[in-house]
Amino acid sequence: MNRNYWPVERQGYSNVPRPAYAAVTTNTSALPPRHRRIAIRTEGRIAGLIMLTGIVWIARTLIGQESLSALRILGLLPPGPLEITGIGALIWLHAQWRRSVNLN
Repeated sequence: MNRNYWPVERQGYSNVPRPAYAAVTTNTSALPPRHRRIAIRTEGRIAGLIMLTGIVWIARTLIGQESLSALRILGLLPPGPLEITGIGALIWLHAQWRRSVNLN
């Protein structure tokens, strides 16, 4: 009777020992000094405030319109609020990326 329930071809189910790899070292001298780097949490909070500012600006602009048809077409907005909201979103994405590749 064969007790091998999984095929040997499947990855992770073979009894062959895997080779050991050398530890990866990072070059911390390329990073700026610790006191000059913005904390990841602070960067996320600043990005949230920038996005909130853009959203409030969009709402204020839409409320100031004479007709509510501008709610359907955001192309009628003056330049500024959508760009500010987008910049805040990009900064927030950068903070999330930094959190995912944090070396500490």
